Amino acid sequence: MERRTVLVVEDDADCAEVLADAIAARGHRALIAADEAALRTTLERESPDLVLVDGLLRGADGIELVARLREGPLAGVDVVLHTGRPLAEVVGPARAAGIRRILPKPLALDALYEAVEAPLGAPRRIAAGV
Repeated sequence: MERRTVLVVEDDADCAEVLADAIAARGHRALIAADEAALRTTLERESPDLVLVDGLLRGADGIELVARLREGPLAGVDVVLHTGRPLAEVVGPARAAGIRRILPKPLALDALYEAVEAPLGAPRRIAAGV
């Protein structure tokens, strides 16, 4: 298995830590950014293989954030969204933003591992099991 660097963009510190720990337990390197500013700063010094972004960050919509950064710092980076919003509400905007996969909350660890370890650049799978 190829070791990946995964950037977790999550404003809930406890949730971010749980996700980062789960990713690290599989042998991957996990970084955390709590907001857009931290995401931009991290992307200036790191080149993650994958970004896992929360659908609703404090003061920002995760899909809109990805869309804004897609032509800049997130160009060419696989992005996975985890969200508690209804899938029907987010599928269209997520596809338009170039998000590779959507994982519904509550997040199942097997779905997280599958998303992190899927081939990079793989065809988009909008929801776990789809």
